[in-house]
Amino acid sequence: MNGTSLANARIDIQQFNAWAWANTAAGSSIAVTLTIPSAGTYTLNLWMRDAWLDIDRILLTRNPNFSPVASADFWRNQNIYQIITDRFYNGDTGNDVAGLPNFNISNGGQAHGGDFKGIERKLDYIQALGATAIWISPVLKNQNGDYHGYAATDFYAVNPRMGSLADLQSLVREAQKRGILVINDVVVNHGSTWVDSGDANWPNFGYPPGGYNLRYNSGGKQYAAPFDNASLQTRFGNTGLANIFHNNGTTQNWGDATQVELGELLS
Repeated sequence: MNGTSLANARIDIQQFNAWAWANTAAGSSIAVTLTIPSAGTYTLNLWMRDAWLDIDRILLTRNPNFSPVASADFWRNQNIYQIITDRFYNGDTGNDVAGLPNFNISNGGQAHGGDFKGIERKLDYIQALGATAIWISPVLKNQNGDYHGYAATDFYAVNPRMGSLADLQSLVREAQKRGILVINDVVVNHGSTWVDSGDANWPNFGYPPGGYNLRYNSGGKQYAAPFDNASLQTRFGNTGLANIFHNNGTTQNWGDATQVELGELLS
Protein backbone atom coordinates (compact mmCIF):
# COMPACT_ATOMS: atom_id res chain seq x y z
CA MET A 1 0.00 0.00 0.00
CA ASN A 2 1.20 3.48 -0.77
CA GLY A 3 0.03 6.32 1.39
CA THR A 4 1.91 7.23 4.55
CA SER A 5 5.51 7.72 5.58
CA LEU A 6 7.16 5.14 7.81
CA ALA A 7 7.64 7.73 10.54
CA ASN A 8 3.94 8.46 10.81
CA ALA A 9 2.51 5.10 9.82
CA ARG A 10 0.54 3.40 12.54
CA ILE A 11 -0.66 -0.18 12.44
CA ASP A 12 -2.96 -0.87 15.36
CA ILE A 13 -3.98 -4.37 16.37
CA GLN A 14 -7.62 -3.84 17.26
CA GLN A 15 -8.43 -7.48 17.87
CA PHE A 16 -7.21 -10.90 16.84
CA ASN A 17 -6.50 -11.09 13.10
CA ALA A 18 -7.62 -7.52 12.48
CA TRP A 19 -5.48 -4.47 11.71
CA ALA A 20 -6.16 -0.78 11.36
CA TRP A 21 -3.82 1.48 9.39
CA ALA A 22 -3.90 5.23 10.02
CA ASN A 23 -2.87 7.60 7.24
CA THR A 24 -1.30 10.54 9.05
CA ALA A 25 1.01 11.97 6.38
CA ALA A 26 -0.91 13.43 3.47
CA GLY A 27 0.99 13.46 0.20
CA SER A 28 3.51 10.81 1.18
CA SER A 29 4.17 7.91 -1.17
CA ILE A 30 6.31 5.77 1.12
CA ALA A 31 4.87 2.26 1.24
CA VAL A 32 3.40 0.52 4.26
CA THR A 33 3.76 -3.25 4.27
CA LEU A 34 1.61 -5.69 6.21
CA THR A 35 2.90 -9.23 6.51
CA ILE A 36 0.35 -11.96 7.22
CA PRO A 37 2.19 -14.80 8.96
CA SER A 38 -0.17 -17.67 8.25
CA ALA A 39 -3.22 -18.75 6.31
CA GLY A 40 -6.61 -17.67 7.59
CA THR A 41 -9.35 -15.08 7.31
CA TYR A 42 -8.18 -11.53 7.96
CA THR A 43 -9.86 -8.14 8.07
CA LEU A 44 -8.05 -4.98 7.03
CA ASN A 45 -9.80 -1.77 8.11
CA LEU A 46 -8.75 1.54 6.58
CA TRP A 47 -9.68 4.92 8.06
CA MET A 48 -8.69 8.05 6.12
CA ARG A 49 -7.98 11.16 8.19
CA ASP A 50 -9.03 13.53 5.42
CA ALA A 51 -12.09 12.92 3.28
CA TRP A 52 -10.38 13.98 0.06
CA LEU A 53 -7.57 11.42 0.29
CA ASP A 54 -7.67 8.42 -2.05
CA ILE A 55 -6.09 5.00 -1.68
CA ASP A 56 -3.59 4.65 -4.49
CA ARG A 57 -3.35 0.87 -4.52
CA ILE A 58 -3.62 -2.30 -2.50
CA LEU A 59 -1.44 -5.19 -3.64
CA LEU A 60 -1.56 -8.76 -2.37
CA THR A 61 1.31 -11.09 -3.20
CA ARG A 62 2.90 -14.34 -2.11
CA ASN A 63 6.20 -13.58 -3.81
CA PRO A 64 8.84 -13.39 -1.04
CA ASN A 65 11.08 -11.26 -3.26
CA PHE A 66 8.46 -8.61 -3.96
CA SER A 67 9.01 -5.07 -2.74
CA PRO A 68 6.34 -2.35 -3.00
CA VAL A 69 9.08 0.25 -3.33
CA ALA A 70 10.51 0.77 -6.82
CA SER A 71 13.99 -0.71 -6.88
CA ALA A 72 16.53 -1.69 -9.51
CA ASP A 73 17.01 -4.88 -7.53
CA PHE A 74 13.42 -6.02 -7.99
CA TRP A 75 14.05 -8.19 -11.07
CA ARG A 76 17.57 -9.05 -9.99
CA ASN A 77 16.02 -10.74 -6.97
CA GLN A 78 13.70 -12.91 -9.05
CA ASN A 79 14.48 -16.47 -10.09
CA ILE A 80 13.14 -16.36 -13.65
CA TYR A 81 12.20 -19.62 -15.38
CA GLN A 82 11.97 -19.04 -19.15
CA ILE A 83 9.51 -21.21 -21.02
CA ILE A 84 9.18 -21.82 -24.76
CA THR A 85 5.46 -22.42 -24.40
CA ASP A 86 5.07 -24.73 -27.39
CA ARG A 87 7.93 -26.95 -26.21
CA PHE A 88 7.01 -27.17 -22.52
CA TYR A 89 3.90 -29.30 -21.95
CA ASN A 90 0.77 -30.10 -23.95
CA GLY A 91 -2.15 -29.54 -21.59
CA ASP A 92 -4.88 -29.50 -24.24
CA THR A 93 -4.49 -31.64 -27.36
CA GLY A 94 -7.69 -30.11 -28.72
CA ASN A 95 -5.87 -26.93 -29.73
CA ASP A 96 -2.83 -28.57 -31.34
CA VAL A 97 -3.91 -27.59 -34.85
CA ALA A 98 -6.37 -24.77 -34.11
CA GLY A 99 -6.77 -23.94 -37.80
CA LEU A 100 -3.07 -23.14 -38.21
CA PRO A 101 -0.46 -24.87 -40.40
CA ASN A 102 2.86 -26.43 -39.40
CA PHE A 103 2.02 -28.83 -36.58
CA ASN A 104 4.29 -31.87 -36.50
CA ILE A 105 5.88 -33.18 -33.31
CA SER A 106 8.50 -35.01 -35.41
CA ASN A 107 9.71 -31.79 -37.03
CA GLY A 108 11.90 -29.50 -34.93
CA GLY A 109 10.85 -26.47 -36.97
CA GLN A 110 7.12 -26.92 -36.42
CA ALA A 111 4.71 -26.72 -33.50
CA HIS A 112 4.61 -29.51 -30.90
CA GLY A 113 1.52 -28.59 -28.87
CA GLY A 114 2.65 -26.91 -25.66
CA ASP A 115 0.10 -24.42 -24.35
CA PHE A 116 -1.10 -22.26 -21.45
CA LYS A 117 -2.93 -25.15 -19.79
CA GLY A 118 0.26 -27.18 -19.93
CA ILE A 119 2.19 -24.50 -18.05
CA GLU A 120 -0.62 -24.15 -15.52
CA ARG A 121 -0.53 -27.86 -14.81
CA LYS A 122 3.19 -27.64 -14.04
CA LEU A 123 3.12 -24.56 -11.79
CA ASP A 124 3.65 -26.60 -8.64
CA TYR A 125 6.71 -28.17 -10.23
CA ILE A 126 8.02 -24.75 -11.25
CA GLN A 127 7.39 -23.41 -7.76
CA ALA A 128 9.25 -26.37 -6.25
CA LEU A 129 12.27 -25.44 -8.35
CA GLY A 130 12.39 -22.12 -6.52
CA ALA A 131 11.26 -19.98 -9.45
CA THR A 132 9.55 -16.71 -8.53
CA ALA A 133 8.75 -15.69 -12.13
CA ILE A 134 8.07 -17.34 -15.46
CA TRP A 135 8.87 -15.77 -18.83
CA ILE A 136 6.58 -17.24 -21.45
CA SER A 137 6.68 -17.05 -25.26
CA PRO A 138 4.90 -14.21 -27.07
CA VAL A 139 1.16 -14.89 -26.92
CA LEU A 140 0.01 -13.24 -30.15
CA LYS A 141 -1.43 -15.10 -33.12
CA ASN A 142 1.08 -16.23 -35.73
CA GLN A 143 -0.87 -17.07 -38.89
CA ASN A 144 1.91 -19.34 -40.16
CA GLY A 145 1.73 -21.35 -36.95
CA ASP A 146 5.29 -20.47 -35.94
CA TYR A 147 6.01 -22.34 -32.71
CA HIS A 148 8.26 -19.63 -31.21
CA GLY A 149 5.65 -16.87 -31.33
CA TYR A 150 7.94 -14.21 -32.79
CA ALA A 151 6.04 -13.83 -36.07
CA ALA A 152 2.81 -12.09 -35.08
CA THR A 153 0.21 -11.38 -37.74
CA ASP A 154 -2.60 -10.28 -35.41
CA PHE A 155 -1.57 -8.03 -32.55
CA TYR A 156 -5.02 -8.18 -30.94
CA ALA A 157 -5.55 -11.95 -30.83
CA VAL A 158 -4.12 -14.70 -28.64
CA ASN A 159 -2.42 -17.57 -30.45
CA PRO A 160 -5.22 -20.19 -30.54
CA ARG A 161 -2.66 -22.98 -30.60
CA MET A 162 -1.53 -21.86 -27.12
CA GLY A 163 -5.11 -21.53 -25.88
CA SER A 164 -7.73 -18.86 -25.37
CA LEU A 165 -7.50 -15.51 -23.62
CA ALA A 166 -9.37 -17.12 -20.72
CA ASP A 167 -6.71 -19.86 -20.58
CA LEU A 168 -3.97 -17.22 -20.41
CA GLN A 169 -5.81 -15.33 -17.68
CA SER A 170 -6.25 -18.55 -15.72
CA LEU A 171 -2.53 -19.28 -15.99
CA VAL A 172 -1.68 -15.82 -14.63
CA ARG A 173 -4.14 -16.15 -11.74
CA GLU A 174 -2.86 -19.57 -10.74
CA ALA A 175 0.76 -18.42 -10.97
CA GLN A 176 0.04 -15.41 -8.79
CA LYS A 177 -1.60 -17.63 -6.18
CA ARG A 178 1.79 -19.32 -5.84
CA GLY A 179 3.72 -16.06 -5.67
CA ILE A 180 4.99 -16.50 -9.24
CA LEU A 181 5.20 -13.47 -11.50
CA VAL A 182 4.33 -13.89 -15.20
CA ILE A 183 6.44 -12.04 -17.77
CA ASN A 184 4.68 -11.59 -21.10
CA ASP A 185 7.19 -11.34 -23.93
CA VAL A 186 5.78 -8.37 -25.87
CA VAL A 187 7.22 -8.14 -29.39
CA VAL A 188 5.97 -5.20 -31.42
CA ASN A 189 8.62 -5.09 -34.15
CA HIS A 190 8.27 -8.63 -35.54
CA GLY A 191 5.73 -9.25 -38.28
CA SER A 192 6.38 -12.67 -39.76
CA THR A 193 7.96 -12.95 -43.22
CA TRP A 194 4.89 -11.92 -45.20
CA VAL A 195 6.54 -8.89 -46.77
CA ASP A 196 9.38 -8.58 -49.29
CA SER A 197 10.14 -6.63 -52.46
CA GLY A 198 10.48 -7.40 -56.14
CA ASP A 199 12.89 -4.54 -56.69
CA ALA A 200 16.43 -5.16 -57.95
CA ASN A 201 19.07 -5.75 -55.25
CA TRP A 202 16.52 -6.87 -52.63
CA PRO A 203 17.24 -7.80 -49.83
CA ASN A 204 20.60 -6.01 -49.76
CA PHE A 205 20.54 -3.07 -47.39
CA GLY A 206 19.76 0.28 -49.01
CA TYR A 207 20.49 3.50 -47.16
CA PRO A 208 17.94 6.31 -46.79
CA PRO A 209 16.58 8.30 -48.45
CA GLY A 210 16.34 5.38 -50.84
CA GLY A 211 14.16 2.37 -50.11
CA TYR A 212 12.39 -0.61 -51.68
CA ASN A 213 8.78 -0.97 -52.78
CA LEU A 214 7.31 -3.51 -50.39
CA ARG A 215 4.72 -6.15 -51.23
CA TYR A 216 2.92 -9.05 -49.61
CA ASN A 217 4.23 -12.54 -50.43
CA SER A 218 1.59 -14.26 -48.30
CA GLY A 219 -0.78 -15.58 -50.93
CA GLY A 220 -3.45 -12.96 -50.32
CA LYS A 221 -3.23 -12.91 -46.53
CA GLN A 222 -2.91 -9.56 -44.78
CA TYR A 223 -2.06 -8.47 -41.27
CA ALA A 224 -5.11 -8.07 -39.10
CA ALA A 225 -6.51 -4.62 -38.30
CA PRO A 226 -5.25 -2.03 -37.62
CA PHE A 227 -2.48 -2.99 -40.04
CA ASP A 228 -4.62 -4.38 -42.89
CA ASN A 229 -4.96 -2.56 -46.22
CA ALA A 230 -8.31 -1.01 -45.33
CA SER A 231 -6.87 0.48 -42.15
CA LEU A 232 -3.79 1.77 -43.97
CA GLN A 233 -5.98 3.40 -46.62
CA THR A 234 -8.01 5.15 -43.95
CA ARG A 235 -4.99 6.27 -41.96
CA PHE A 236 -2.50 7.18 -44.71
CA GLY A 237 -4.57 7.50 -47.89
CA ASN A 238 -2.76 4.55 -49.48
CA THR A 239 -1.94 0.90 -48.73
CA GLY A 240 1.84 1.19 -48.95
CA LEU A 241 3.51 -1.20 -46.50
CA ALA A 242 6.29 1.32 -45.97
CA ASN A 243 3.76 3.16 -43.81
CA ILE A 244 4.31 0.53 -41.12
CA PHE A 245 7.63 -1.16 -42.01
CA HIS A 246 11.15 0.01 -42.73
CA ASN A 247 11.86 -0.62 -46.40
CA ASN A 248 15.66 -0.69 -46.43
CA GLY A 249 16.27 -4.44 -46.73
CA THR A 250 18.24 -6.75 -44.47
CA THR A 251 20.85 -5.83 -41.88
CA GLN A 252 24.14 -7.05 -43.35
CA ASN A 253 26.62 -5.26 -41.09
CA TRP A 254 25.82 -5.43 -37.38
CA GLY A 255 28.55 -2.90 -36.70
CA ASP A 256 26.64 -0.30 -38.68
CA ALA A 257 24.17 1.53 -36.44
CA THR A 258 21.99 2.63 -39.38
CA GLN A 259 21.60 -0.94 -40.60
CA VAL A 260 20.89 -2.20 -37.09
CA GLU A 261 18.16 0.41 -36.65
CA LEU A 262 16.50 0.23 -40.07
CA GLY A 263 17.37 -3.20 -41.43
CA GLU A 264 15.37 -6.39 -41.20
CA LEU A 265 16.54 -9.38 -39.19
CA LEU A 266 15.30 -11.75 -41.87
CA SER A 267 13.83 -11.23 -45.34
